[in-house]
Amino acid sequence: CDIYSGRWVRDDGYPLFQPSFCPFTDGAFQCQENGRNDSGYLHWRWQPHSCDLPRFNATDMMERLRNKTLAFVGDSLGRNQWESLVCMLYQAARNKRNVYEAHRQRVAKAGYYYSIVFADHRVHIDFYRSHFLVAENRRLPDKIKSAAANCTLSLDRLDPAAREWRSADLIVFNSGHWWEHRSIHSGECYFIQGSNYTTQMDGLAAFETSMKTWARWIDRHIGRTQKIFVRGYSPNHFSGGDWDTGGSCESHLEPLADEFKLDELSSKVDVFSRVLRSMKTRVTFLNVTKLSLFRKDGHVARWGKKHGWDQQDCSHWCLPGVPDTWNELLYASLV
Repeated sequence: CDIYSGRWVRDDGYPLFQPSFCPFTDGAFQCQENGRNDSGYLHWRWQPHSCDLPRFNATDMMERLRNKTLAFVGDSLGRNQWESLVCMLYQAARNKRNVYEAHRQRVAKAGYYYSIVFADHRVHIDFYRSHFLVAENRRLPDKIKSAAANCTLSLDRLDPAAREWRSADLIVFNSGHWWEHRSIHSGECYFIQGSNYTTQMDGLAAFETSMKTWARWIDRHIGRTQKIFVRGYSPNHFSGGDWDTGGSCESHLEPLADEFKLDELSSKVDVFSRVLRSMKTRVTFLNVTKLSLFRKDGHVARWGKKHGWDQQDCSHWCLPGVPDTWNELLYASLV
């Protein structure tokens, strides 16, 4: 059964947690708390066409993770998914005082690393921020610096923090969102491979090169008992502009009804498929792109701050919401 081919169905058994009772969500994802007054987007379940997904069971998930570390590595959309899973598990924790951030940090947008401890099961659910998975902001030789370029990406070197990720028992990676930034496509970023430096490289080609570097690292460093996942591209739904030019998505209150083609997003899905086929290590692909495309209603939109704001966020998702389904698919791959 292809669990990624299906439709969204109304289900009043959702959401799987209440945001006001989860202390580990960034305020920017708490749409209801920030004043969103429609709640229909909370009550949708992903239904594959030819089978059923197992109902998410937080108690069973915790038993499967007992004495283990599950790490999410990626950008803020990876943190979106990480916060979702933490809250899905926290909802079922009997002794909530035994669930805490290991360093007593408050979860916030700027954080690089968080580790939520479920002490009763000796489980750690970690998040590592890595925008591109490869190394960024490497110092350039003075002779090639350009006033127009304000970032560097070492396409042949994984993020140095990889030495911290590699010990996790299960790792969920994501990449793609930051490859859409204007700097990647407008000559404002140096792409580095060995001793070669250029600002003139196709963004999709650079993305694929970075994922090949990630794949080589996985094949070289990941042990047989570790489980590796890569979550597919999370689509945005800006209409009438981009995030900084008046784009919006708040007018949609239900999932899109019609089937559609991935069109321009298919190129990113194809990158993941090609890279994963080339690998020796078994990696589970959480192919969430198409099912997420239906959910224009699920974005933060103007509810990333109390009482809303003018600049809309049509990339990240409200919690509870679409990332909960990504985690249901993660759970389905473990049972």
